[in-house]
Order: sequence, then C-alpha cells, then structure tokens
Amino acid sequence: MLLAKQNAAFWRPFFYLHLSLLAMGLLPGTQTSLISQFQESRFFVSLDYGQGQTLRHRPSMVFDLPNPARDYRLEISQVVDGSEAWHKPYHFPIVGAGILLLDYGNPDVLGRTFSTYFFVDHNYLSVGRLSLFGRFEKGIAFHSKAFDPETNPLNNAIGSNINLHASLGLGLRIRVYRRTILRIGGYFSHQSNSRFSFPNLGLNTVKVLVGANIFSFGERSITRRQAPKDFDFPTWHKMVSFGLGIKEEKRVEGPRYPVYMLRFQMARNIKNKRRIIGGIEAKWDLAKAAFVRNQGIDDPMVEFQSFDPSISLGHEYLMGHVGLLTQANLRLKEPFQGNNYWSVKVGSNLYVHSNYRHPKSNLFVGIYINANKAVADFLEFAVGYQF
Repeated sequence: MLLAKQNAAFWRPFFYLHLSLLAMGLLPGTQTSLISQFQESRFFVSLDYGQGQTLRHRPSMVFDLPNPARDYRLEISQVVDGSEAWHKPYHFPIVGAGILLLDYGNPDVLGRTFSTYFFVDHNYLSVGRLSLFGRFEKGIAFHSKAFDPETNPLNNAIGSNINLHASLGLGLRIRVYRRTILRIGGYFSHQSNSRFSFPNLGLNTVKVLVGANIFSFGERSITRRQAPKDFDFPTWHKMVSFGLGIKEEKRVEGPRYPVYMLRFQMARNIKNKRRIIGGIEAKWDLAKAAFVRNQGIDDPMVEFQSFDPSISLGHEYLMGHVGLLTQANLRLKEPFQGNNYWSVKVGSNLYVHSNYRHPKSNLFVGIYINANKAVADFLEFAVGYQF
C-alpha cells in the first residue's frame, strides 16, 4: 500500500497535465493573442522569479523546510502565426522552451533542481491590455542531492539525479508598453522518476511567479496566415512501434530488469486536432520471471509469466511534430501479483515530419509512463513507424 501511494505521487500529475491539455482544446479560447499585437517581433525572451512552498504530501516526509521554495526561470517564446493546421484549433497558443533553477527550501537535504522544458500557453481571454492564459509544460530535471542511505538518508522523496519535470499554471499577462509585458501566475510543479530508482515519492511545489519579457528579436510580422491546404490528411493510419523500459525491484538499490513492448495499432483522425488510437500491445516484463525465481518457485511456465498481451485504446492530441498520448490497456490474461486487468499509459510522441505535411509515412519516437492501479510501473522509450 505504501509503495502504491509513493508511485501514484509520480504519475498522477502527468495524467492531470494531459487532462489540462484536453481542457485547453475543448474550452473556448481567444484568437487575439496579447503578444501578437507586437508585429515587429517574432521571439520574446523572459525572466521569471517565483516563491512558494514545497509540499510534504506524505506523512513519511520528515525533512525540514526552513525556507520557502524559490523558482528562477529564463524562457524564449513565440506566438504561432496560423501557418500550421493545428494553430487555429488550439486558439493560436504561445509555445516556447525554458530553463529553471528550483530551490526547495532545504538545499542540504533536498538539494536543487535544474530543468529544461517545453511549454504551451493557451490564451483563454484577452481584454485590452490583459490576457488570461493556462500553462502546460514538460521537461527533464537534474537533481543535485538524491537519496543516499549513508550520506543523505533524510531525502526520501527523490532516489535519482535525473528525473522528469512537469508543471501546470494559470496566469495573467499585462501589456505595459509596446514590447513590454508583465505576467503573474500560480504554478504547481512536480519532479520525480518512474520507478527507475527508489525512493520515488516525488517533490511537489506550489508558488507564485512574476516576470517580464526582457527583449525581443526576429523582425518578422506575426500574421494570421491561413493553414496550408495542399496536404493530404487521411482518415486512418496504421502504426507499429517497439519500446524498451527499465524497472527497479521494489526496494532501494534493488536490481533492474528490462521490459520489452511491441504494438500494432490503427489510428482514426478527428478533424485536424486529435485522433483515436486502438490496437494490440504485447509486453515482456522480465522482472516478473525474476520475481518467481527469487521466491524459489519451481514453475515450468515462469517465462510465460513475463508475457502480458493487451488490447489498447487511446487518444492523441496532434500539434505538428508533437503528439500527446493518453491510453488505457485491457489485459488478455490473468494479471500478475494482484494487478488490475487494465493499465494506463501517458506520454508524448515526437514525429520526424509534421503530421499535416507527411502524415502517411512518418517515423516517430515516444516516451511514456506505464502505470498499474495508479502506480507507476516503468518509463518506456519507443521508436515507431506510421503509415
């Protein structure tokens, strides 16, 4: 039960992030972005500072938090101009990348995190000089002080130096001059790994960020160009992919085992914004066979225990070269060690070609979190082909 609570702390924020993107696509938005009023500039560089609190979201988190959490960010962003088919359905969002330094309030135990991330700001409403936006971001985080049973035993939140970063935000932009924009907003951030290393309670922070664009560059007018019409966007696709994951035994510094995945799926596009994906997925989880052997059980079918076929049904948001996937799987054999018949997968695909320009023949790579019973099972890296 404790393990379930620990790992659920990891994958649930990512699931909520995907739900937030769903809301961005379904809720009304504005096609008149605040920054689009600055037609002289294409890119904007911003600085942000935030202060808040690290959350001790489990009773077992006994480390002190003598200081507030502090968040320092540098970002570069761009308002999309309507030249891609996905721009208008998402209400001409602001997209960009950033780096951040996060101090949790106890650097001797929790250390600090340095993250790089990509983000999408969905513009809900613009009135005069004001703009209300929602933030969705994902990235990779380097943590300076991971758990160590000898040198850092109090940090039972993070067991690895490399983790995933995710954040949600809601904020307000205020135009004070032609190229000067202030912004303020509330953010929730999460850093942890996906059962690659224990412990994995995760570190969550809530804070208020304030910032401003410090300069702009790229002298190209931002216009609402019509999306290209010369592409063939077929209704159906076929997709085949191979994945590899690594999972650690359920104890600190336990052995790690590979997980192999093979999928064949059909995808049906819904307009130019999303698609439904379904098919067959086969998983070979060598940790299951190792568990049986370690128990001293003489089972001639031990290798069969590693084979886990399932039927998959999912949803993917399409944003040019990027796809955001949420998927559920129904197992076709009896679950192992009390798992449910269903499991969950959330993650992202990166396509070599834009789905709106070369949709029929396209290579892609993916990174997904696989979970059972709201418990992170393993992090999967995949490569596939769409045709």
